[in-house]
Amino acid sequence: MVEKARTLLATSRFPNVPSVISNVGLGILIASPSGGEVWAGNVLSAMLAGVLLYIAGNFFNDWHDREWDATHRPERALPTGLFKPSSYLTLAIILACGGLTLGIWTGGGLPVCVLILLIALYTRFHKQTKWAVVAMGLCRAMLLWLGVASVSHSGNDSLLIFAMLALFCYIAGISLSARYETMENPHAGAMLCARGLLIGAGLLNAWQAGFHPSALPYFIWLGVALTLFRRPLSRQVSALLAGIPLLDWVIAFPLSSGGHLWPMDYSTAGLWIAPVAFLSALLLQRLAPAT
Repeated sequence: MVEKARTLLATSRFPNVPSVISNVGLGILIASPSGGEVWAGNVLSAMLAGVLLYIAGNFFNDWHDREWDATHRPERALPTGLFKPSSYLTLAIILACGGLTLGIWTGGGLPVCVLILLIALYTRFHKQTKWAVVAMGLCRAMLLWLGVASVSHSGNDSLLIFAMLALFCYIAGISLSARYETMENPHAGAMLCARGLLIGAGLLNAWQAGFHPSALPYFIWLGVALTLFRRPLSRQVSALLAGIPLLDWVIAFPLSSGGHLWPMDYSTAGLWIAPVAFLSALLLQRLAPAT
């Protein structure tokens, strides 16, 4: 039973869940940067919708890649025979339906539908072309849109677009690196491109935030991940995944002076959600792999 529980946590990539919550939270903050009420029910529902869809995508991915994993990642659940492929597919569908229902209920039906389509596209083509990292990056970017759509206040459309672009670049950079996890000699050009995307993501958000000091933790952690956690590559990818909330914080910190999250002042939430998500991701990686 314990082994199965750990395997399910590994399949869900549970250590990455805090970053999903952080992404949706940033979208909510962008939509309500000053004044007005943000109802806790909508906030929690939008975050849960994002989490359910993220986990559904991971189960769907492992179901689709079971034959490839049997050769390259034999430690995963389906190659080991702990679970039947049909059970993974069924669970993925149930989770996706739950995420879709919550997304529609909060007013985020369109971004949720687009997200589900992108998950399907990535799962279908990611082993065939490196361009699948585009779909993966867009999947994460949709979480910001989901957060915005879950509240009724008008937000900063320009800020949302640039924040989505920055998150897209960061996730695309990680995904490009992760394609070479199982290789001893990663492609130098691809790794250089991945680093450029990671640095560019931080610069985009830093520019939007007026080069606020909140960008420092992001660039410090990025430097640590690219140097101290350079080998093995899987360790670097895990460190970069944990750092996703720090990218959110570059914008969240300067925006956190207004708005209300009932019954909590959202300015306070904007200050601590991202760093808590970052630390939680690091701790959870002790329990289950992030990739």
